Amino acid sequence: MRTIKVSAWLNQFDGHAAIDVAMAKEDFEKATRERWPEFLKGRPVKEVLTEGKLNPKGLQEWRGQATAHIVAGYQLAETMTRKYLEDFYPKCEGRGSRFRECVEALAKAGH
Repeated sequence: MRTIKVSAWLNQFDGHAAIDVAMAKEDFEKATRERWPEFLKGRPVKEVLTEGKLNPKGLQEWRGQATAHIVAGYQLAETMTRKYLEDFYPKCEGRGSRFRECVEALAKAGH
């Protein structure tokens, strides 16, 4: 199987999307041949729905899966950027802009 760069893998997501951590981890490790950042565990859907602070697109689809752990696309990109580019921090404030900024920084650095 051909491996892809982390930035290319991230490009399949939207910065506002709700992403299943377990599925993303499996796909990430298979596609990139890299290890998933162990500190990226996501949060239980029930907790995210109750708290209401994080409102990624598609969150309503998760209502029946309260035990699944999810992460927003922009959080996933920021975590991957911290893993590979320790000194990088996005300057943009919007979630979509932060996502794109992180993906671009990873691509520019060869990841």
